[in-house]
Amino acid sequence: MNGHRLFFAVALFALLLVPSAPSAPIGSASPYSLSVQALLGGRHTDIYLRLSSGTGQLPDALDKVQLKIFSPRGEHVSTENIFDVALNGGVAVLARAGLTRGDLLEVKAHAKDGSQNELLADTRVRLRPDLNVDLAAPARVVRKQRFDVTVSVDELDGDTGASAAVSVYDGVDLVARRQVEVAAGGRADVRLALTLSLPTCPDASTNATWCRAHRLLASVSNADPAEFDTANDSDSAPIDVRVYDGDGVVVTEEAHATDVGAAILKAGGNAIDAAAAVQFALSVTRPHTTGIGGGSTILLHLADGENYTIDAREKAPASADATMFVGRTPLNLRNQSGCAVGVPGTLAAVDVMLRRWGTMSLAGTLQQPIELAVDGFPVGFDLASATTEDRAAFQPETRAVFRLPNGDPLPVGYWLEQPDLAKTFRLLALKGSSALYEGEIAPALIAAQGRARATGCAGRLTLADLAAYTVKVRSPIVVGYRGYDVASVPSSSAGGLVVLQALELMQRFPLGDQSLGYGAGAGKTLNVMIEATRLALADRDMWMGDDDPSAGYPVPLQCLLSDEYTALRSGLISDSARILIAAPGDPCAAKLAIPSELDRSEGAHTTHFSIVDKWGNMVSFTTTLTDGFGTGITVPGYGFALNDSLVNFNLSPAKNAATGDPGVNDAGPNRRARGNTAPVIIFKEGEPLAATGAWGGGWIPSIVLQVVSNVIDHRMPIQQAVDAPRFWLNGPAAGIGVNAGFTDASMAYLRTLGHRIGQPGGATFGATQSLAVDPSTFTLYGASDKRSRDGSAAILP
Repeated sequence: MNGHRLFFAVALFALLLVPSAPSAPIGSASPYSLSVQALLGGRHTDIYLRLSSGTGQLPDALDKVQLKIFSPRGEHVSTENIFDVALNGGVAVLARAGLTRGDLLEVKAHAKDGSQNELLADTRVRLRPDLNVDLAAPARVVRKQRFDVTVSVDELDGDTGASAAVSVYDGVDLVARRQVEVAAGGRADVRLALTLSLPTCPDASTNATWCRAHRLLASVSNADPAEFDTANDSDSAPIDVRVYDGDGVVVTEEAHATDVGAAILKAGGNAIDAAAAVQFALSVTRPHTTGIGGGSTILLHLADGENYTIDAREKAPASADATMFVGRTPLNLRNQSGCAVGVPGTLAAVDVMLRRWGTMSLAGTLQQPIELAVDGFPVGFDLASATTEDRAAFQPETRAVFRLPNGDPLPVGYWLEQPDLAKTFRLLALKGSSALYEGEIAPALIAAQGRARATGCAGRLTLADLAAYTVKVRSPIVVGYRGYDVASVPSSSAGGLVVLQALELMQRFPLGDQSLGYGAGAGKTLNVMIEATRLALADRDMWMGDDDPSAGYPVPLQCLLSDEYTALRSGLISDSARILIAAPGDPCAAKLAIPSELDRSEGAHTTHFSIVDKWGNMVSFTTTLTDGFGTGITVPGYGFALNDSLVNFNLSPAKNAATGDPGVNDAGPNRRARGNTAPVIIFKEGEPLAATGAWGGGWIPSIVLQVVSNVIDHRMPIQQAVDAPRFWLNGPAAGIGVNAGFTDASMAYLRTLGHRIGQPGGATFGATQSLAVDPSTFTLYGASDKRSRDGSAAILP
């Protein structure tokens, strides 16, 4: 019996593979032919009668259709006559229940068109097609980058193939469609190239307009013939659309801090979280340059397209006045005394960043830095060098940490543990930033800044000054430069404004055109950049400072960057001679003013880091104590040094109605002293392409300017842009330092024009920590400056 059944099944399958018999007219030749197809569905069988004609003329109906049904074994089951069967384009459809797969249908049709035409055809009942869809898609792609998906369509159990539309949706949005033909029992693979523009949202931003949730859905529809079963007609797959081809970049001045930031990103934190952790880690490993006793300037680009700056520079006490440094000599003692200490802002900035844009708590970002302070680390080259300075030794708490028991400086590789700093970080993790500004640490800070090495130069800060401190969160200042937008921080730090004004002055020169003598490092290129920097620094000394309306001076920002004024200033630059005196202009009157030389600037003990995360948040962060170890005063029991930022004020009042000097950088109540930090982000059509910044005191603007020009004017990759030889200067009348690497011809050209060029040197001076994004592929790059002896870049795949 089983053998009979097997034979019958095989025979039936063979019969189903036999095509319908062609129609045969009875009697005289007929102009028509008939074909029949019977397709079994879930509830009934559709019988398709298709009439064709060699003349193209078809009747509107069949007068009579006789339908004979035979079982698969050949037994006659029934005969039915149907009259006046309407034709639609030569096709009639009869629906009949009770038919089974393999039944034989014999059809006799009468078509009357002037004469009687009788047609015959037969067919077997076939099962409709049953299609199955499988979607193969990558789990992770990069926005705006082409990727391929494959949709496989299988016909599973039908007796006939089908044509169908294959569609791919991203959520409810159709992103691709193509027709496919699938044979009975066969497979068709459809490869589709897709591009998705919006990245996947972070968990906290699922309703944002700049991102969206992504899930690909592949489906078949409009199958012809229609399917027996549509249950398997779709398949879906999640897809992560990344902003960049990589999970982020962290570039800092110290490898342990870089590792801390990278670990935050790997654990799912964003760039703001990582920046907080890096800042605290650098407070451990580069305590001579930064810490919670100092200040910071920060530029942020957020994934949603918003940009912010944070001015967390140190503020003078409410009791400050323009004469507070007069007679307090010498300078090297003033800036090692409490009178130089401003209310620190770095911790407040980190707290604001995390609360507004971070995903982690302050305590969470402090965890790894606490471990680093407790467990210790090998001292790097820069910290070891800083411990040779007097500031590392004259205060007992500082000397106890940063000198050996015999008083010698710390050697490279010395294992340094900082239990007092770890205690402070634990307190901040428990109590928050208020522990510094209003809590346990505040009285200790006030007592420590009472120390002085200069007569009458004890600190004036009070508990009320600490409690009143706030950071300034504002929009960045931006200039358009050769199709790019360059953004930096507004005053109180003048560095960003100097960079942007210098770029405006450079606009009319064809920098980057080697055929005209303006290639990278060429004498004409260097002259333009030096002169633009000198003019911008001259304006800095006259017009740039704290512009806080409650305590400062209204810096004429719009005038300084106006087309009229910058064209006037740029017109002073010549290829044939150095500007003899780079005087400040009168920006709002667009005319030149008298010469002014006020070359006060913060020291070179600053640090910068740049971070970008996988969602597109980018941070350019410059932080400082001003000089190495700040004042050299370490808060007893708490392990952090206090800044000496207030010596960046004019040491004597400069305000002078006769000369028009507004005294923009004169000391005053609650004012921030002018700084030179210049964190920068370069944009192209709204996309952030690079972030950079530098340490180097008053030389910072000239250093950062060259990195920006190398990227934009000379199309250098970011590592080449930061490693290229540079010049540096910190005032309109200052001499010019240079790295090795410039040609003798370029140096000779500059000297011929009258520039005072020093001998090549500064192999480690003014390092930048930068990152970049390839605008075509969104590949991420990190560039730790070759001048940075301890720096490193982590690029997360």
